[in-house]
Amino acid sequence: MSEIHRGAILHATGIDSIAYYGDGVLVVDPDGKIESLGPWHGRSPDGEIHDHRPALLLPGFVDCHFHIPQIDVRGRYGFSLLEWLDRFVYPAERACADPETARDMARRAFRSLLAHGTTTVAAYTSCHVQAVRAAFEEAETAGIRAVIGNPLMDRETPPDLRAGVDALAACEETAERWEGKAGRLFYAFTPRFAVSCTPALLAASAEAAKRTGCRIMTHLAENMEEVRRVGALFGADRSYTAVYSSHGILAPGTIAAHAIHLSDEDCESLARTGTAVAHCPSSNFFLKSGRMDLSMLDNHDVTIGLGTDVGAGPSFSLWETMRDMLYTNDTTPARAFSAATRGGALALGLWDRIGDFSPGKEADFCVYDVPPDLTAPEEMIAGLIFTEGGARPRAVWIGGRKVL
Repeated sequence: MSEIHRGAILHATGIDSIAYYGDGVLVVDPDGKIESLGPWHGRSPDGEIHDHRPALLLPGFVDCHFHIPQIDVRGRYGFSLLEWLDRFVYPAERACADPETARDMARRAFRSLLAHGTTTVAAYTSCHVQAVRAAFEEAETAGIRAVIGNPLMDRETPPDLRAGVDALAACEETAERWEGKAGRLFYAFTPRFAVSCTPALLAASAEAAKRTGCRIMTHLAENMEEVRRVGALFGADRSYTAVYSSHGILAPGTIAAHAIHLSDEDCESLARTGTAVAHCPSSNFFLKSGRMDLSMLDNHDVTIGLGTDVGAGPSFSLWETMRDMLYTNDTTPARAFSAATRGGALALGLWDRIGDFSPGKEADFCVYDVPPDLTAPEEMIAGLIFTEGGARPRAVWIGGRKVL
C-alpha cells in the first residue's frame, strides 16, 4: 500500500527555481519511490496518510564533501591548509588505524548528518582499508545514502598514512563488495590531491575508476600554497586542472572539491569533461583559502553541489553552508537550496535517483517546522538558512523508510 504525505512541499526545479505546494501531497509507493506529487485538492485517501501540516517537506540534502576522521578536529583555527593538515588532520586519520575508532567516528558522523537533514553524503575516510569498510557498514546500518572513499597518497604525507598504486587492489575489492549495494552505497577512488600523489598514482586511480565504473573524489586548487606546490611538482607551466586532465582524473563521475583558484580555461576543462565541483564556502572561509567564483563556474555550466567539508567546515548543517554561500556570492536562497539538493544529486551522478520529487525517484525527504509568518516559498528557504545553529528536521525518510 502506498503512503501519502500531506503538508507544504517545496523542491528545486532548476538551478535557481523552485516549485511549491502550500497544501501538497507526496505519494510514496511500497518500494519507497515517489509515485506522484501535486496539490491535495480534497484527495480521497488510498493508503496510509501522514499529515505533516503545517510543516514543510523538502528533499534530503546532498553533502558532496565530508571527512569522517575530522569530525573531532573542527574549530582548530589559525592555520593555512597544509599546516592544518600536518597539525590536526593527519593525526586524526592516524587514529583510524584502530578499527573501533574508525567505526565510532563513522557512526557518529552519519547520525549527525541525518540529524541535520542530510540524506546523501560523499565521505572520505582515512587511508586504512578497515576504516572504509567500517564506514560502509555503518552507513548501511544508519540507512543513509553514501559515496565513500579512502584517500590515496604516496608522497609529501606521513609515511604511515601513504597508500599508493599497490593499495589499488584492495580498493577494487572494496568497490566490488559495496558499489551500488541496495541502490544507495557507492565507492569512490580518492586520490587526495595532486600534492600527495605521484603521476603514476593519479593515472592508476583514474584507470581503476574507469575499469570498475566507480566515481573519483579529490581536491582541486583549494589554497595558493598548494597550487604553487603542484606547479613545483608537475611543472609551473601547467595548471592544477591541466595536471588532473593529463592523468585522466577529470571525467564524468569525478567530484573535485573547492575549485577556488581557477581560470576560465580551467572551468571550460571541467565542463568539457563532465567533472563536478563541490563548493565548500564554510571551510574556504575557515582556512582563509579564498573565494570560489560561482558566477564563473556557472557561466561555463559546471555542475556544482555543496559540501560542508567537515572538519575545516565547522558544522554538519548544509543550511549553514548555504548561508556562507550567500555571504560569498551574489546569488539567491533558491540557488543555494538548489545546489544543496538538485546540484548535489547531479554532482554525484545520482540525479536519476534523488535530488527532487519527480515521480520514479527515491523518496528521500525531511520534514521541517517553519515560522507561521513565512508564507512565500523563498522566504521559507531564507528563514531556514538563517536559523541560528542551522535548522533541523523533525523527521527524515530515505527510500520511503523513516530513519529519524
